[in-house]
Amino acid sequence: MSITFRIDGSVLDFKKEVIMEVGGSTVGAGIDYLVQQQASLVKALFDEKGNLEPFNYIKINGNYVTSNVLTMPIKDGDRIEIIKFRGC
Repeated sequence: MSITFRIDGSVLDFKKEVIMEVGGSTVGAGIDYLVQQQASLVKALFDEKGNLEPFNYIKINGNYVTSNVLTMPIKDGDRIEIIKFRGC
């Protein structure tokens, strides 16, 4: 199974985005895999209580997900994007 996660550079305060292929059946499982591979993502994605940072937005196949994002099911071929909203 191949699910592509794209993390926009703004989330990491880098100029370059991160693209990784992961497995898993939910967005949360995919993020867990990402964090195991690159521990610096924990601080970029989650607050001190372990909640997804409110300014990180997630898109699945181009559609924004606004509720139950970590339990949202994903399948082979999905493309997940994590983007930080910086305001106007």
